[in-house]
Amino acid sequence: MKRKVEELSDLELESVLGQMGKIDMDVARRNLADGEIDLDADATMNRLLADMGKETTVDSGDVPNLPDSVRMMFEESKKQTFDLLAEEEAALSGSVYVRSMDTSPIAGPVKKDGGLLASIFRPAVVSWGICAAAIAVGIFVIKNNNERPAGLPILVATEASVLTPGKVTGFSEPTFTWETDNGGVVFVDVVNAESGAVVASLDRAFSPVRYSLMKDASALEAGQNYRVSVRGGEAAGTVLASQEFATVSDASGAPERAESLDGVIKQCENYLAANRAGDAWMLWAELTAAEKSDARMQELKTKILAELVG
Repeated sequence: MKRKVEELSDLELESVLGQMGKIDMDVARRNLADGEIDLDADATMNRLLADMGKETTVDSGDVPNLPDSVRMMFEESKKQTFDLLAEEEAALSGSVYVRSMDTSPIAGPVKKDGGLLASIFRPAVVSWGICAAAIAVGIFVIKNNNERPAGLPILVATEASVLTPGKVTGFSEPTFTWETDNGGVVFVDVVNAESGAVVASLDRAFSPVRYSLMKDASALEAGQNYRVSVRGGEAAGTVLASQEFATVSDASGAPERAESLDGVIKQCENYLAANRAGDAWMLWAELTAAEKSDARMQELKTKILAELVG
C-alpha cells in the first residue's frame, strides 16, 4: 500500500532509503515532496541494491519474477551503461593508472526515468540505468546458475608500485597514487616511520586517494618521516609496495590545482624545480580525462614521471 512521503516518519523512510543524517533526510524529503512510497516493495528493492554492492549473498527468493518487457528494458540499460564505460575507458587510456572498469567515471547519466530511486539520487548524478543494469546482471546470474553465488567477488591487486607522495612532500594532507597489475583494490596504511604507529588507513582503495579521506586521518606533522604501504594478495596480508617519505618543515594543506591548465603547468614546474615531483604528480592526478589528453599536459606528464620514477 502506497503512502505519501510527508506522512512517513524518519524511521519509515530509512527502512526504504537506508540510514542517513539529518541533512540527507531533509534533502530526500524535498526531492520526494509530492511522491508516494510502498514501504514493503521499495524496502525490498533497496535491500537488493545494497546486497548487489557488497560481499553478501543475494538469496534467489528475494528476486522478483520479471516480465520479458522489463527484462529487455534492463538489458538495454545495461548495454547503454557498458557502452558509456567503454568510451570513458578509451578516454582514460593515456593515464598511468590501471583502473577497473566499474570504477571509471561516466561522462553522463543514462536517460532513463528511474522513479523513486532516481529521483532521490539524481542530485548526485547517479543513473537509474546503472542501478537497473546491476540488478539485471544480478538477476541473470542468479536465475541462470544452478548454484547460489557465494557472494560478489572483489578483485584484489597482487602487484603494485607506489608513485606518490614521492621522497618528499610539501603537503600535510597529500594524495597517494600507485599502479597495480590488474586494476584491483589495495589496502593502504600510512605509518610514522620512527614510532611505527599507523596514523591513517583505507581498505579496498583505488588510486588516487586523498589523505583526508582515509580512516583516522589527521594532518601529518611537518618535518617528519612517514611510510606508506600498499597491501594486497590473499587476505590482503602481503605488502606489495611501500615508500618512505618526509614532510618539509613548513608542510601544510592538500594539493589544490589552479583553474587553468597554464596555471597547473606553472605549479608543476615550480614543484619540479624544488625536487618535489610527487607533489607535481598529485596535481596532474586532479586533471579531467579531457585535460589529460591536451598535448601540453602529455608533455608535462612525461617530464614529471621522468623525475618521479627515473
